[in-house]
Amino acid sequence: MFERFTDQARTTVVRAQEEARGRGHDHIGTEHLLLALLSDEQSVGVRALRSLGIEPETIRADIEETVGRADMEASSGHIPFTAGAKQALELSLREAMALGHSYIGAEHILLALLRQTEGVAAAVVLSKGADLPAMRARIRSMSSAAGPTSAPPAPLDSSATARMVIRSLEKENALLRQEVDRLRQFITRRLGAEPPAAAG
Repeated sequence: MFERFTDQARTTVVRAQEEARGRGHDHIGTEHLLLALLSDEQSVGVRALRSLGIEPETIRADIEETVGRADMEASSGHIPFTAGAKQALELSLREAMALGHSYIGAEHILLALLRQTEGVAAAVVLSKGADLPAMRARIRSMSSAAGPTSAPPAPLDSSATARMVIRSLEKENALLRQEVDRLRQFITRRLGAEPPAAAG
């Protein structure tokens, strides 16, 4: 499924983790995906919300009030998605297909979030007067006007996507090095000697 994501949709997923980490949360929920979507002022989803008289700033403020910030240090490791957030990402494919699109953009993630009626994201947006049929119609209209430029590049043939993958790998390597260093220190304390380096 992720190979169909546009760069914008992939960036949304990455930003959702940053939104969760910045609030000290130990999970990525539908609210973090929505906050990530709202950070791109030029996205079809944000423009569709505005065309319906819904300002992203008011949504962001409501989410902030609902979920707040945790009194704990943000995790530097992997933050898991909640079941609702995972389902929203899966439903984004269905939304793209319903609109006849061969790609999954941030706008399809927004539509999928609105289908998650038990999630924080849907509760906040629906409380502002949005509804799924109206959003779908508005996004269909805007996507048609945008033309084929909305389609994603093939996996990794975009420099932005490649940079994102490289950053992700670098972060994973850094975390792995930290774990190896911690293990080395633990063994040194227990054995009183530096463990031998691994062969190869």
